[in-house]
Amino acid sequence: MGLVWLIRHGASTMPSGIAIGFTDPPLSTPALREIHFGAWEGRALSDLWIDEPGMATAWEQNVRATPQSFGEGLIDVEERVARFWESMQPLPQAAGVAVVAHGGSLAALRSLITGLPIADCLSMRLEPGGVLEVDAGS
Repeated sequence: MGLVWLIRHGASTMPSGIAIGFTDPPLSTPALREIHFGAWEGRALSDLWIDEPGMATAWEQNVRATPQSFGEGLIDVEERVARFWESMQPLPQAAGVAVVAHGGSLAALRSLITGLPIADCLSMRLEPGGVLEVDAGS
């Protein structure tokens, strides 16, 4: 079947239509954590445009130009998500796979599965608790 449901972290419960057919408990993996914000961890990201306007502007123009004050870059996120995806192969054929993660990790996974550019996947925001079904092939 190859179906993958991308579920944005923040849902208090998995949507009932997705939960049907899943018998395995959800996996927890650091590979799907959000980007490490480094010096910005716990701070309002909007302050980046005040404290580091040059870095903020560069990041707006190129999502791969992650500010140096972050603990990791977008490429790091993409690499760890790719390792996670490789570890999931082959996909279970019965009901598919539900992946619950943060928005950036889900965007990287969506990009990997569909071939869409990461910038496009990041701009297609999935609200917390939101679900997106992706056909990952057979």
